[in-house]
Amino acid sequence: IARRSALQAAVIVIPLALLLAFFGVLARGRFPGIAPEAALPQTLNALIPMGIKGVITAGFLGAVMSSADTCLLSAATILALNVIDPVSRLSQSGRLRLTRILVLVLGAAACLVASRQREIIASLLLGYTVFVGGVALPTLTAFLKPRLNVTSLAAFWAVIVGGGSALLAKIHGGAPLKALLPQQMEIWLANLLGARYPSLLPIALCLLVLLVGSYAGRSEQKIA
Repeated sequence: IARRSALQAAVIVIPLALLLAFFGVLARGRFPGIAPEAALPQTLNALIPMGIKGVITAGFLGAVMSSADTCLLSAATILALNVIDPVSRLSQSGRLRLTRILVLVLGAAACLVASRQREIIASLLLGYTVFVGGVALPTLTAFLKPRLNVTSLAAFWAVIVGGGSALLAKIHGGAPLKALLPQQMEIWLANLLGARYPSLLPIALCLLVLLVGSYAGRSEQKIA
């Protein structure tokens, strides 16, 4: 059911995403040279009547608040139940208390990131970079878990390694990630993947961890 629901939701989201891009193209055609972040305010001010403008603004505000609390609750719940609880074995009240604390911590971290990012699109790209580097591949392998034999532990470390390296790749042009690599390996990666290898390396590391985990899972099944 979860696999079918995710695929059906993706099919529904695709035309909506294309529609958003289409509106962006129309705004660029109507206001040439406009900054991406200014396309929506400029369109509202120039083309939408005052009464309808207020309704649209309220709708956008509601969508932002709904998305924010959903992301905070989801992230806090996942950290509490899937990362911390298996190690600490908390009680039900302890898990609830931990989830509430994590909502505050993650909210403060999100505010810190937003305060240091000058543009909304830059913040979105930062989130998508971590998502693609550490979450996309483990999520896709979950659809084929019985066939690939990827263990939960391998998927967990793939998220940590891929997402962590993707985050390091976005800080100061990837300087922290490059500092962790030997000079010869850095030269080899630059020749193999190009000058933008810090953006591709997290995906490769995530895939490597998943492949090792898949091999280990098959080995354990043969031994059993």
